[in-house]
Amino acid sequence: MANPFHLRICAMDRAFYDGGCLSLTLPLPDGQLGILAGHAPMAAAVVPGKLTARLADGTVLTAVTGHGVARFEKNDALVLLESIERPEEIEEKRAAERLEQAKEALRLSKTEQQRRIASDMVAHELNRVRRAKEPK
Repeated sequence: MANPFHLRICAMDRAFYDGGCLSLTLPLPDGQLGILAGHAPMAAAVVPGKLTARLADGTVLTAVTGHGVARFEKNDALVLLESIERPEEIEEKRAAERLEQAKEALRLSKTEQQRRIASDMVAHELNRVRRAKEPK
């Protein structure tokens, strides 16, 4: 059995998880990053996607992430995110409505900054819609 490391996951509105973890997979801009105990020290940007953690008790935690950062050092992982939700917390209909609103905001954006913000909103809401549709 793999050695555990300490994992803390926090969003702007709540502490999400604090405890032992055997493996962690995070969505990064260029793919996914897997972390096990003994991983080299690192810091990385996290993007909207799917976070998966095999906890010390063997259960698997799956969550939908917003943007954020992750750090791993001395068998201690810290993930700080704008938002994080379990798939079962997402109301599929509301997520689909918010996706359409984000797409409209993107279509109506006039400046580069507006396009960037709206594009991020579209990515986040699309991720939520996809994860809400996955089998629970």
